[in-house]
Amino acid sequence: MNTNIYLAPKPKYSLGTNFEVSRSNLRRIGVGMGASLLIRNIFKGAENLSISADGTFGLLSTEIFQDDFFSEIGGDISLDFPRIWFPFINTSNIIPNYTLPKTGIAIGTSFQKNIGLDKQTFNTILGYNWSPNDFKKHAIELLNIQFVRNVNRNRFFSVYRNTYEQLDAIADDYDGYVDPNDPTDSTQSFPELETLFETVEGSRTHAYWSLTTTLKPPMEPLNLHRPFLMEPSHLFLLTI
Repeated sequence: MNTNIYLAPKPKYSLGTNFEVSRSNLRRIGVGMGASLLIRNIFKGAENLSISADGTFGLLSTEIFQDDFFSEIGGDISLDFPRIWFPFINTSNIIPNYTLPKTGIAIGTSFQKNIGLDKQTFNTILGYNWSPNDFKKHAIELLNIQFVRNVNRNRFFSVYRNTYEQLDAIADDYDGYVDPNDPTDSTQSFPELETLFETVEGSRTHAYWSLTTTLKPPMEPLNLHRPFLMEPSHLFLLTI
């Protein structure tokens, strides 16, 4: 029996697009769109370069945020090539070509507005993968760096209500506190809490952004009035 096998090359360029419409309890309507471009064999060595960008826009259905709209845009660039790239080391003797080794490098960024605390993110990844047989596949990320900047950290308690209620309960415990180390100390009250949390007396003002008052007794491990301690304005993660 004779068998003929015909091979046809894939096109050098491939363009992809997507479109979606969403709705949730926080969003009245959201529209997302994106596009990606794949360039095959870009350096004549079976390398593939991918460029993508996407965006989401819509209307909010909550009163937490001052504006009625939200948006998120982002982009990524990735490069894959069929070998293990490592500086100053020839890895072909360690990981042979029949294991289909691949190196991936990716860089991306995104910008959010009126979503949570609003974030600006930057990330980069360097990873490897290879398959010694049909039943095993190894994947290693040599480098994974993520930088996250929270733009509106003063909205932390407005967005994360459960955290505010937990800290409000702690503030109630401090209001009317008596120092056990000073028998002559009269009952201490902290009227400054009334502008930040619901005190025992029940007054409340939603001044979540105050950074001025620090609660001292009986100990000083936690500043209740600095929300950025729980949601930092900048977050830097490095994984090796």
